[in-house]
Parts: sequence; structure tokens; C-alpha cells
Amino acid sequence: MNLYQQFLSLPIDRESLGLEPRDRDITHFCTPKGAGILGWAGVDGVHYCTVPALGETVFCVTPMDGPPYVRPIAEDFDTLLHLLLACGTMDAISQAYMMDEAGFYQFIAENPPMPAQQAALDMIEQQLVPTPWDDPYAHIRQLQESFDYAAIPYSDEYYDLTGELPPNTWGVYWNRSFDSRGEGTPGEAIPVNKIFRWGDALWHIPAVYRFPEGLMIDFCTEVAPGRMQAFIDKWDLLHENEHSYTKAEQRQIEQEHPFAHDFKAELQLDGRALRQKTGYGLGWITPELLGGLFPAEGESEAILDHYGLDRSRCWSFFRATFPHEGLDSLHGLTLHLSRRATALPAGTIDTPKSGDILHFAHPLTGEDTAMTVLEVEQQILSREHLPDPDAEYPTHFTAMTFTLDPDRSFEGFRLQDIGESDPVRRRNPDGASAIGIIGGASTPALLIRQSKERPYVHTACSALRFEAGHPIQWEAVFYEKLTEDTAVELLQKGGCLCRESNL
Repeated sequence: MNLYQQFLSLPIDRESLGLEPRDRDITHFCTPKGAGILGWAGVDGVHYCTVPALGETVFCVTPMDGPPYVRPIAEDFDTLLHLLLACGTMDAISQAYMMDEAGFYQFIAENPPMPAQQAALDMIEQQLVPTPWDDPYAHIRQLQESFDYAAIPYSDEYYDLTGELPPNTWGVYWNRSFDSRGEGTPGEAIPVNKIFRWGDALWHIPAVYRFPEGLMIDFCTEVAPGRMQAFIDKWDLLHENEHSYTKAEQRQIEQEHPFAHDFKAELQLDGRALRQKTGYGLGWITPELLGGLFPAEGESEAILDHYGLDRSRCWSFFRATFPHEGLDSLHGLTLHLSRRATALPAGTIDTPKSGDILHFAHPLTGEDTAMTVLEVEQQILSREHLPDPDAEYPTHFTAMTFTLDPDRSFEGFRLQDIGESDPVRRRNPDGASAIGIIGGASTPALLIRQSKERPYVHTACSALRFEAGHPIQWEAVFYEKLTEDTAVELLQKGGCLCRESNL
């Protein structure tokens, strides 16, 4: 019979000590995996246990506290009983981590054992351990301060609820974003370790991952803290909930964001083009810039650790998939990167009329573009293809035709309504309210197009309204590519992406 079993055999009131066994073990999300529960405090789910992977060490589990939820309190059950004799109950032992030495001993002095507790302590001292432990506070705190908390094994429920990642785990799974605990077989890591400058950032591609379904690439973009700080301060993003940004401001914030998630990637593999299908973006900002307001995501921390990235910098992470079929060998791999054109607002106009000639200066070059308004017409969207018969859709909009001199394509210039479309209304008020609208929430699908019959005549459509005649403010926007396309050779022709890797 071991010491714990002898403890259970004593005719004492274990509940009064705060170490009460139960007929069945009820675990919490933070109970270590495989824990052998020794007893319960009887309040806030606090319980005590050992963990097979960590030997005989006794732990206190406090589900209602913040992390760490599990702390060591004794090297073994024998030591725990010595500490219990010195402290009177488990309360002081379980709460030692939150007290200084003076407070700890004051707590013990102000909470002497009650009669039932003292009777239990006397029997423990007579039958099991003869002496209390000297200086229990120093013993408990030294154990807790020297313990490696990363060694505690937790269940999947713990990691799902806390957002933490298991220590020393790394796996890249097909279509699993940055979750390193995906199901199935992780991809084979093929190191490429490419670092290159594109645009105003330094890019890192540590590895390519191979799957039966295709290839996956991790893009890690380095951002200087000063640049991120200026961006946060300009838009007061630490207090963004206190602001109501306009559509134009939201667009500008997206364009100015230092994190590079707005690019398009394509792979050339042995003369074949592999197009990007999915992409997942994530970022990491140095804690100093966030003022402690936003905790770091576990996935970001895992990426930093695995690739050994500099934590004094900010990082933009992007994981892209490139499907393929029947790919056996990987000889020669080139990455092509392009970035979409940047929106450059050039002014607004109110209630234009047929025959008006309006001028816009290009925001970068200053070149003048003349827009001649041909026709402004109130129109009604056809109800034929509206998706939900139980909903009322706004159908009134304004269409404006115009010419440009010099002429620009749809990709180079757009005229758009700054206002939002009216929200869709339910005929049945008890039904769900989230309904899609053709062309999105703000405008019809077609903002501007070039007429097939008259190649140089363009059409812009306003937001959708329930009633005609709503005032419209049009915004002229030029679009220019500010970053040249680039190509990066990940594997030279004649080389081969080997399967052996320590990534």
C-alpha cells in the first residue's frame, strides 16, 4: 500500500483539509492529460493531481485562474503531507503563488485549524509523517519558479479554448490554415530559404511543402517596427472601436497596411503553371507596439519559433496552396509574384448632368483626364434573378454613361457611388435577416464597363435604393500598379527538391 492509499484509509475528515477524493473524477479543460486526481478543494473546481509523464510531482489545478492553470506544489505526496502539517489546510499551499512570504505566514496565522482539521492533522502526524516541513513557503515557491511549465501535457480541448499551441509541435496540413494540429498526414517540408526584397519589404520563404494534392508555400514578410508604429498611430488603431471610418478611410487603411496579404502568386514548375487556389493571412506585431492590449496568437508564436524569425521585427505571414495532379518529380521551380493595382482617389462629383465636362488630375502624374457625361438615367434592377422570394430588395439605381479623354480601361479608372446600398428587408419579420445582394452590399455588380457597341463609352451604376431619386456622390478613382511584378527562382533547373528536411 503506497502512502496515498494509506492516507485514504485513515478515518479522518479529508474534506475539511481541502483534499477530498470523489467517487468519480470530473476533469476540467485545464486538467493535464492523463492526470491522476488526488483530491478536490471543494471550491472553483480546484483540484490536485499527479501526471504520469512528470513523475510523482503533485500539481494544483485552478480552472478559474488565468494561465498557468496548473502549478507544482510538492515533489511527491510525502512532501505534500509534510507541507500540509506545516500549513494546516491546502488553502495556503494552493494560494502560495499569489502571496509574498509575509502574506503567506499571516494567512496561516489568521486561519488556524478548526477542530475537525486539527484532528485530521494529528492522525496524519501519528500514522504517516512525523514532522511538518520547515519554511513551506520557500519550498513551494522555489519549486514553482524552477519548473518547466511547457512540459505539462494538455488535452486538445485546452488548446482549442486557450488558442495556445502544444510545445515543440509543427505540422503543415493541406487547407488547414496555420493550425499545426490538423488531421491527416502533414506535408513534406522542402527547405528553400529564400530571402529577397520586393516592393518596400523584405520577404522570406523558408520552405515549400509537398502534398498529394499539390504544393504549399509559407511567405514571411518582415516589417520594421517604426513603420508599423506610424501606421497604428496615424489611424489610432489601438482604439479603432471608438472610430467610425468612412468607406474611403477604410479603403485607405487597407491599402496602407504594412502586412502584405494583397498579392497574387503563381508557380512555374517544369514548364507548367500552378495557380494559387487558397491563401491564409496572419500577422505578428511586437508586444510593445500593442501596449499589452492584444495577446499574441498561438499560431504566430509557433511560426516565429519554428522558422527562428527575429522577434524585434513585425511579421506578415501568408500561406498559399497550389494544387496539381500527377506530379512525381520537382525539377526547376520559379515563383511569380504580382500585386493588384492601388486605388488612387481623384475627387468627387455631385449630381452630374448630361453634357457636363468634368476634369480629374491623376494623383501621381498630374495628367488631366476629361470626363464627358453623356446620359444620367434612373433605372430599375430586374427582379427576375433575385434569389429569395420572401425578401424585398432595393432595385432603384442611377446609371451614368460617359467618355474619357484620354480613354482608360476598366482596370485603370472607375467611377463609383460613395454611398451604401439599402439593406435587404424580410417580408416575413420572423425570418433570418442576412441575405446576399447582387453585386455586394454597396453597389450593383457593374460599377463601370466599356460598351461593346461603342467601345469608348463607359457606364457606372450607383448603389441600390428602395426609392428613386436618392442623392449620389460619385468618386473618381484611378488605379495604378505601384509595385512591379517579380520572379524568384526557388529551385534551379536541373536541381531537385529533395524530401529530406529538418523543417
